[in-house]
Amino acid sequence: MGNNINNVVVGKPLVTGGVSVANIGATLPTDARTPLTTTGQYPYTACGYVADSGVVKSEKRNTGTINAWGGDTIAATRKGMDVTIKLELAEFLNAIVQGLIYGDANVTSQGPTAKVTPPVLSAGSSAATGGTLTAGSRVYQATYTNAFGESLGSNTVLIVSTGSVSVNSFTIGAAPSGATGTKIYVTLNGGTQQLLDTLGTTPTTYSDGGSKTPAAGTVPLVDSTAVGTRLKITATSSPTPKKVWVFDIFSDSAKVRVVVPNGRVMDVGDTTFKDDSLAAAVTTLQAFPDASGAFFYTYTDDGVTL
Repeated sequence: MGNNINNVVVGKPLVTGGVSVANIGATLPTDARTPLTTTGQYPYTACGYVADSGVVKSEKRNTGTINAWGGDTIAATRKGMDVTIKLELAEFLNAIVQGLIYGDANVTSQGPTAKVTPPVLSAGSSAATGGTLTAGSRVYQATYTNAFGESLGSNTVLIVSTGSVSVNSFTIGAAPSGATGTKIYVTLNGGTQQLLDTLGTTPTTYSDGGSKTPAAGTVPLVDSTAVGTRLKITATSSPTPKKVWVFDIFSDSAKVRVVVPNGRVMDVGDTTFKDDSLAAAVTTLQAFPDASGAFFYTYTDDGVTL
């Protein structure tokens, strides 16, 4: 058979991801094109983008020679095989990637947390007795808080008191999911808004009887209750997890799939935080032989049909 350009491969990853992993026990693919299982007990999960250095597979055969008396080589030995794969996992914020490097148990993921909607206040009222408020007009506004920050402000409620021992009250609508506290703000007689009260609860009514002394503070102009997905990565010397690794490559209509039935990240290079480079995880994967002694399986399909 002569030269055939269809046999030449220039490796590119699939749009859906070129590197996937699954826990040991997953069913291994047996061809280059069948989609990987993404459900069930042992689903395959894509590892996201890989840097443009690609995937580099290295094979080292541990060979030796035996010499005769006099120096001539009379036999060759093969003691074993070593297979490593080097790649830069580009998605630093990906929990799957960090779990491969530090172990699944050492990576916790939370969120994202949605924005907490502001409170809704109803029209208030003033009782002439029962408190210590002096006569005046007071504009009330409220916000909700959570573990991360404070919501935007509610609508305002104006209450005018006429006595010298008044109590002002208003109703707060039911708190949305995620709200853990409430802040009450007040503006007296058209002056500067101040923080009246900080509560660790989300009450449906609030009464201002004058017992609280307002402090400096205004309703925020920007919500700070919403946060993204958060990772906590604990770096220890514990062994990294063994996984099934699948590398999917295409070249025009051709497809190549490399399956590592038992591999783990053994080495991690420098991570550079710089404004003109990726904070990629430069990883070296060590392949181990499976029950049949195979370090990896390669499946190809040239895509040329009859």
